[in-house]
Amino acid sequence: MPTVSMTLEEYLNLIESLSATMGTSPMSTTRALEMAGIGPTIMSDPSQMMTAPVRKKRKTRYQTAYKKAFRKAQSKYKKKNGEWKKDGFKKAVREAHRDARRALER
Repeated sequence: MPTVSMTLEEYLNLIESLSATMGTSPMSTTRALEMAGIGPTIMSDPSQMMTAPVRKKRKTRYQTAYKKAFRKAQSKYKKKNGEWKKDGFKKAVREAHRDARRALER
């Protein structure tokens, strides 16, 4: 199959004209083109794709304290085989929240 490369503007114009002639929405036309294996090469070339830098969310002090408290509390509410005891998870969560809150108050 020959490779056809077109600009993004040309591709969008093609979609608009096809959707106008077929009487369908542009999104369904785009999906039909993708299923047929026809699409712009600009999307498949990672060097030309515009990507925004991903910002990671910082952990709060409370999240860090809760994580530490939950790891400490879960051993009390688990069986030897690693399963949770009855209502053990709920109790471990409550204890971890309480301990995390107290740790931050200090």
